[in-house]
Amino acid sequence: MSNIEARNIYQLEECDELFWDNLREVSERLGWEPGQTLKACFALGWDQLNQGMNCTEKETNDDTKELE
Repeated sequence: MSNIEARNIYQLEECDELFWDNLREVSERLGWEPGQTLKACFALGWDQLNQGMNCTEKETNDDTKELE
């Protein structure tokens, strides 16, 4: 997929102005560029997903050990 196709797929709608306003506000308060804020949000979200998956795997492993 070319970059142009990818941009068209993930292009935000005009009604996403609230998102952009919030992003600008948070970025200004942090003293970051909006791109840095988005990267941080992604990294934090990714970390939360990994923690959730690790907890689920641990619970599954614990349940399996209890059945044995």
